[in-house]
Amino acid sequence: MDAGKVMDDGWTALSGQGYMDWVGPLLMRTLPDGDVRYAMRVEERHLNGFGIVHGGAIMTFLDHAIGVYGSRTHDAPGQATINLNVSFVEGVMAGSLLEAEIEVVRTTRSVIFLRGTARVGDTVVATADGVWKIRRPRS
Repeated sequence: MDAGKVMDDGWTALSGQGYMDWVGPLLMRTLPDGDVRYAMRVEERHLNGFGIVHGGAIMTFLDHAIGVYGSRTHDAPGQATINLNVSFVEGVMAGSLLEAEIEVVRTTRSVIFLRGTARVGDTVVATADGVWKIRRPRS
């Protein structure tokens, strides 16, 4: 994952994210306390026929942002989503900055349990919780 140019609002566009490069880009910002936030700028291409962000775009954003955040908890070469549950709370309009606040619930040797909240400003638009498999090399 490569960090791109820092934008005026303090977000950095990440590249080398595969599918997320096409959907996103995924944006990242490090907070003063060292925690990290991820975001995605909503564009017209993310909207459904009703003019709000398609649920699949929100799910893709949360799956990727939560997974990238979880990768900070281990030194394995990767991880994969086992399960992701998403609840949609509010619609999101084009031009919005969709931001994810993420927390690690529990980590074991082989899996990570994570929770995320997607917001636009102070408004919660979706919540998610899931399990990611830590992909360690076979010995």
